[in-house]
Amino acid sequence: MAPRDRHRDAPESKDRYGLPFGDFLRVSRAALIHAKQRAAQNGHDAVADAAGQLLERLDQAHAA
Repeated sequence: MAPRDRHRDAPESKDRYGLPFGDFLRVSRAALIHAKQRAAQNGHDAVADAAGQLLERLDQAHAA
């Protein structure tokens, strides 16, 4: 997790170190790929599978 620039004024806020999945309106495809890879590396099979399913849905939505 990396600090977000928009929270420079509140260095102790929890949101400053948020995960890069999106903003609840948009989903970052690169973040889903990263989540899937990291979960697989650490043996979190259910998370890797869920991220893979979300990637498939995202790709299907863009193809339509």
